[in-house]
Amino acid sequence: LLDPDTRIGLAPLSQVAGDRFEAMALTAQDAQRGIVLSPVRVRLTPIVEQIRTALRDGALPLRALEQAVLPSTADQRQQAALRQFLAHLDAIGILQVTTRPEASTRAWHPAAAAPTAAPDTTGGGYLDVYRQVLGAPPTADLRLLGAALTQSMRLQAMIRADAQPTPRAGAGLSAQDRPLLDIVREHLASRTPASGAATPSTHPEPVGWPRATTPGSGYARLLDHLAERTDAGRTIDLTPELLDRFAAPPAHLPWPLDCTVRPLPDGSGALDIVAPAAVLDARFGSALRRLHGGALPSADAYRSWLRRLDADSGIRSVELLFPALSRYAANAVRRPLYPSAWTGDPDLGAYCDDGPATGGFLPLGELTARAGEDGRTVISHRGEPIRPLYHSARTAPPPWDVVAGLLLSASPQNHGWVRRLRHPLCALPEHDYVPRITVAGVLVLSAAQWRVPVHRLPSPDAGGLDQARQLLRLRDELGLPRFVFVSAAPGARAPLPCDLESLQALGVLRRMAGGAAKDHAVVIEEMVPAPGELGVRDRADPAGSPVAAELMLRIPPGG
Repeated sequence: LLDPDTRIGLAPLSQVAGDRFEAMALTAQDAQRGIVLSPVRVRLTPIVEQIRTALRDGALPLRALEQAVLPSTADQRQQAALRQFLAHLDAIGILQVTTRPEASTRAWHPAAAAPTAAPDTTGGGYLDVYRQVLGAPPTADLRLLGAALTQSMRLQAMIRADAQPTPRAGAGLSAQDRPLLDIVREHLASRTPASGAATPSTHPEPVGWPRATTPGSGYARLLDHLAERTDAGRTIDLTPELLDRFAAPPAHLPWPLDCTVRPLPDGSGALDIVAPAAVLDARFGSALRRLHGGALPSADAYRSWLRRLDADSGIRSVELLFPALSRYAANAVRRPLYPSAWTGDPDLGAYCDDGPATGGFLPLGELTARAGEDGRTVISHRGEPIRPLYHSARTAPPPWDVVAGLLLSASPQNHGWVRRLRHPLCALPEHDYVPRITVAGVLVLSAAQWRVPVHRLPSPDAGGLDQARQLLRLRDELGLPRFVFVSAAPGARAPLPCDLESLQALGVLRRMAGGAAKDHAVVIEEMVPAPGELGVRDRADPAGSPVAAELMLRIPPGG
């Protein structure tokens, strides 16, 4: 605490309780298990109240806190006494002490001039490397791709309608406002290693095409349509007319979306991820501004849209900030502050380069939660509803997973997290092959894919040459392309790329087969685009190897 630039803030999980100020303090072991002990409480003495008031709007440098608390005539003895008291409050968990991150940027330089030694991270630093490329992605018709992306949201609406979801407020909520931290404490107190209680997720995680749950629904009939055409071997295209035929609802986009698309040589594209706007690229915002001379139109336009939304609705948007999983991942939570206010961690400088000077911090201890009339969660600050937002792709660590689960259940961003429809085999368990599925002829939703029983893969007991022959026969029988992705099961995450003409292919297949114990089958899907269809090359690679590239397209509310 001796450095005047040390930043001091109130513990994020803290609130006033009568004549006491309390904070939820966790040991390292308890934080790992997500269990909160009894709150630490101190009396609201005049000095504690002065400190709390001074830190009400967020973390401050020690120098500024001393100026706010000590009289102008204070001597070194009074200053030393205050610092000792602040150190005590930090030690028991009432305050948190941080150091503002320092950033340094190195200009573009040839790859040969890059440092050969590993960066020094003894101070908890991290290194981001940006590389330039040669060439450009294949030209895509953005208008057609945008229209197809909007049509793909109709399929997502069909899936939701088939599941018949109902709005549900967070557990422990009633029609009456309750302090948010009281609810968080109840959730954490009930979570033990043996309880098996589910952890609220920062982002929804469904993957793959789901099976139909409502007989006769539009989605169920669409799956029947797909099942009838899997054996033809031709691309199945979901046209707007076909979606109309199966009563697909209109695309309902209450929140802007960012969609990453891999361009293909014919002007079409393969859909990768759909997320709420300004989430996927948020962590690169500061670097992109520096690389492009301060101009970042997409971020500026989104911030302006949020401001208009707040003004038109009378509801304030509030960003949730919580620490990274470790100090070595601190760069993963860096982002612009798009709303005009934030909650959670009071130390804005650890996350954002810019922000309001005062009045932007809403302490968690001042938030309440209740169940609205429509069953949804309503979060309020001093009686006024707020709109919680979270512009990061990082998962919340304990105990922030509970805080995020409660706050973000009230966020309209939830409409932007949709299924990645990578594996239709999940919804067609009786089929071992599904051809490529597209939307409006220009957007690839799912690549062609094969469900291959483990016993059909090259036998690990055979010699290397025999295994190569077995793989060649399997490719001929199934019509497998050279470049593929291999997954341990339908819907499995982290598929491995594989060149079936490479000596490494047998090892990739064995590795995936080892994780396929449940279904006893792996999934092999075509790589879209294949390496020969990549138009971008890595300038840092002496061989100029091609690299994958994606376009990020923003879909405005309403489509």
